[in-house]
Amino acid sequence: MKKVLLVFVAGLMVFLTALPVFAVDFKFNGDYRIRGFYTDNLTDQADSVDDATAYNSMRFLLTSTASAGIAKGVVTMDFTSTNNTGNQRFGETGGAYGPKDDTFALLEAYIKADLRMATLSGGRQMFKIGHGILFDDPADGFVVDVPLGPAKLTLVNLKTFDCTSATTTAIGGGCTLGTSDDTDLYLVNGSLRPTGELATNLFIGLYKDRGPNINGGAYATGTTDVELWILGATADANVGPLTISTEIDYLMGDMNNNTTNADLGGLNFQLGGSVNAGPVNVGLMYLYASGDNPSSTDVNINGIDGNFPTGIILTNGGARSLAPKDGTCLGVNGAALGGIPNCINSDGLKAFKGTASISPVARLNLQGDVIYARASGAQFGGGDTEIGWELDGTARYKLDDNLSVMTGIGYLIADDYWKTSAAAPSPDNMIVIVGEMSFHF
Repeated sequence: MKKVLLVFVAGLMVFLTALPVFAVDFKFNGDYRIRGFYTDNLTDQADSVDDATAYNSMRFLLTSTASAGIAKGVVTMDFTSTNNTGNQRFGETGGAYGPKDDTFALLEAYIKADLRMATLSGGRQMFKIGHGILFDDPADGFVVDVPLGPAKLTLVNLKTFDCTSATTTAIGGGCTLGTSDDTDLYLVNGSLRPTGELATNLFIGLYKDRGPNINGGAYATGTTDVELWILGATADANVGPLTISTEIDYLMGDMNNNTTNADLGGLNFQLGGSVNAGPVNVGLMYLYASGDNPSSTDVNINGIDGNFPTGIILTNGGARSLAPKDGTCLGVNGAALGGIPNCINSDGLKAFKGTASISPVARLNLQGDVIYARASGAQFGGGDTEIGWELDGTARYKLDDNLSVMTGIGYLIADDYWKTSAAAPSPDNMIVIVGEMSFHF
């Protein structure tokens, strides 16, 4: 009996000693945001149309992380998202991949393992290329990070459109079962941080749209599939008190079997800097995104699913965004404001942005932006490229470490780009007012 008891006690001690090895560290965090909007001239810049609107939107994200051993599993639920997990076709209402705004959806669900020589993650996860001009959204796929001293090599395969059935499905549309209608993004990124003050990225990618899966005739007539090559680089540096950020992207591709023998092409350039001048932080940025050329049959594309907020109105800094992400692709289109959700067939953008921010008291931040913008490609309506001036002002106050409130106003002084024809009257200006409560835990 004593022997049996001794074996039991010894076994229990071994079990209790080994228990921490099998323990799982489980954590929760969340993000709850409520916004209210008022917009005057929502769909055009003509005062002859009554298109003022007011509405609310909300976003509630809940993330759970389970860590054990060398791996962790992450799940982010979006309790305020319409339709599905975001594998939607380009050009659908709400646009792009990210979930939208009124029902439950799965935003992220992935496993990440530290294998010492490399880090492997698989599943649906947030992924960003460069500064987000080209792509910034959740997508299904695999990512491998290999550290190489001060450098890191990243290999990516994202499934941005997955055909799983010959009928309409929640993550696709009518398509042929298998991979024949899928869309994939293959990317290699090399990052180098030689010093703590300088970080660079060089990336090359292939976006293969076999569907094709962009709706609305964005590609040339008759196109059966698309191969788009992406080459880009970013650099971020601190030079004394000055912070500098830059990116350049070049895109080129083929649209197979289109009737006009057209090609895809695009170019982005971003250069910005900021510095603290006493209590005020001031910054200046230049943005260029190519647009459609009316004298060419080629199709302009300057991203895949970008997220580079520029202003409250122009390229959507979030004041009109209902999705978990804010911002859209660089470029404007005379049919609507807020950027182009498909990154294709836009009139492009040339913009200078000046920013000044200050915290006059603890927990309060005030920011003002001035943006001058022109179209870089095709000319909407009357043929003028002058988009106009946007003036933005925001105030954010942190009530505590978790809760903040914000109010902002954007005012676009619309220029002749917004004329529907050369003979149309002068366009009217646009106003967007936003209020926000944001709770993080």
